[in-house]
Amino acid sequence: MRSAWWLLGIVCALPLRGAEETAFGQLTFAGLSPEMQIAARRVVVATGARFDRLFGTSVGRMPTVVRWVAAEEVVCGGEEIGGMSGLCVVREGRAEILVATRANAAVAAILAHEATHAFLAEAFGAVRDPFLNEGLAQWFAAQAWPPLRNELRHLWLKGGPRTSSSPYVAGFHWIEEHVERPGFGEFVKTGRDATSKSVDDLEKRWREFARGRK
Repeated sequence: MRSAWWLLGIVCALPLRGAEETAFGQLTFAGLSPEMQIAARRVVVATGARFDRLFGTSVGRMPTVVRWVAAEEVVCGGEEIGGMSGLCVVREGRAEILVATRANAAVAAILAHEATHAFLAEAFGAVRDPFLNEGLAQWFAAQAWPPLRNELRHLWLKGGPRTSSSPYVAGFHWIEEHVERPGFGEFVKTGRDATSKSVDDLEKRWREFARGRK
């Protein structure tokens, strides 16, 4: 387990400066050793910094606990990456991130994915569109663990009905194509209450938004 978290710390290393420590002072851990806490904190802080740059926000002040649990405790609805699974639950202004116990390098992706859900809830209250919600979580996960990007791109190119309808794969692909376009952050903020049944629906909403900005 230590070797996996050592690798995690190398891949996702981010110096924990004073301001970042203050902003993430509400982040606590359960079931993790001190060494593992350092690695996990770096992933969450790095993800929060990327989130802030993308949306012009300041997240990391919502009380959040990262809990290391048995796999069966991550109930239906959690995301699985590389044999690991995770779940984020936000209630009454508090977030709990559950990560299954099997340790490998993909844990960085799981932490970043679930932390993104917490940040979206903190910044916007909710993002109801599943393709935006899960697509963004996958995009931030791929920043933390780059092999995930290759896996998701492969799945997209492979195609098929399940791929095109998957918020995790199709949503990620759509985010990859749009995240650097002017107005993307505003689109997410203003459209957080809308929903799409497919990425085609999401694309229609984006085009209407883009026309309105001209």
